[in-house]
Amino acid sequence: MNFDVAFFLKTFITALSGVPATILMTAGALIIAVPIALLVAITRVNGVPVLKQLGALYVSFVRGTPVIVQIFMMYSILPKLLKDFVDAKGLDIDIYAINPIWYAILIFGINMATHFSEIFRSALLSVPKGQKENNMKEFSRDVKRFITDNAEDSSKDESLDEIMEKIYREGDRAWDPTG
Repeated sequence: MNFDVAFFLKTFITALSGVPATILMTAGALIIAVPIALLVAITRVNGVPVLKQLGALYVSFVRGTPVIVQIFMMYSILPKLLKDFVDAKGLDIDIYAINPIWYAILIFGINMATHFSEIFRSALLSVPKGQKENNMKEFSRDVKRFITDNAEDSSKDESLDEIMEKIYREGDRAWDPTG
């Protein structure tokens, strides 16, 4: 068995031509995935009644469905839904002229969001309550220092203390996974 260097170089150069599309798809999917994942993770950790169940359903459905099925569903259903919407609004847009890479970015973003939401959720749940409280106090102190250092009028210190205490209490309530 001989190693064909010419074939290897030709194939390698052909494979490199796909790198820009791969980077575009990865970056686009990350831009979509991270905000969705944070939203799902925070609502599940904080136990927001309806959103917690919707987030769990979203994660279970998307993680339980093969990506190829998601691609097939999105690529066949989404353009039709968009076409119906555009026709109903009377817009003159050719939905079928949209490059399929944008559908792929959306699909991969939605899929990646489920995995990231579980990572973010476990990270939020792993922070001990005492450490969280200490971090909130230090954050409050830093914000207060920033505001007072940049304030034009130093007579606002009393109300600033009250504001920072409220921020601390609300922040503590928002990050409490036990509700």
